Amino acid sequence: MVDVRKAQARAARRRAAERAVLIAAYREEMRRCCITIICDADGARVRIVASGNDELDAEVGTQARLWCRRPAEAELVATAARAPLRRLKFGEDARSPAALAAGDSSLLSRACGLVSAAAQRCNVVLRADAEFTQEVSRAVASIDAEVEKARQNGELKALNEAYKKYRREAKARGEPAMRYDEWMLKFREDLVRKAAREVRDR
Repeated sequence: MVDVRKAQARAARRRAAERAVLIAAYREEMRRCCITIICDADGARVRIVASGNDELDAEVGTQARLWCRRPAEAELVATAARAPLRRLKFGEDARSPAALAAGDSSLLSRACGLVSAAAQRCNVVLRADAEFTQEVSRAVASIDAEVEKARQNGELKALNEAYKKYRREAKARGEPAMRYDEWMLKFREDLVRKAAREVRDR
C-alpha cells in the first residue's frame, strides 16, 4: 500500500511538472507582456517582465500582475503610472516602512487602481493575472484532453510509429534518444504552442 501511494505521488508530481511546462510554453508563445506591481518597504512601483522570462516567477515582492498584448503598450502604461505611484508613496496617506514591508493590501489596491487608470489614459487593455492564467490553463487542459482521448481510442498508432522512427534515426546518428514520455511531452508542447499562436494572431 505504501509503495502504491508513493507511485501515485510520483505520478502526480510528474503530471504537475508536465502541466507547468505546457503552461509556460503557451504563455511564452502568446508573447503577452506582464506589468508587475510591487509593494514593499520602498513603496509601490511597477516593473515590466516578458511572459517568457524566467524572472516572471522569481520577482520578489510581486503582489499583482496585469497583462497586455505588446511590450510597447506595457512601457506606455508603466511610464504613465510611475508619477502617480510616486505620489502615492510620498503622499499624506503613505504607510510606514514597516507596514509596507508587511504588505499593505490597501496600498496594493490603490496601486492597481493607478496602473489601471494609466492604461485607460493610454487606451491599453489590461487583463488580470487570474483571467490570463485561467485562459492558459483551459487551453492546455483542452489539448491534453484531446491527446488522452486519442490514446484511449487507439488513435496514436501513427504517433508511436513516428517515435520509433525517431529512435532509429537517433541511434543511426549515434545520439541518445529521448524516452517516450519526454518525446510525448515535446509533442504536446508543440501542440500547445501552435494553439497559442492561433489565438495570438487572431
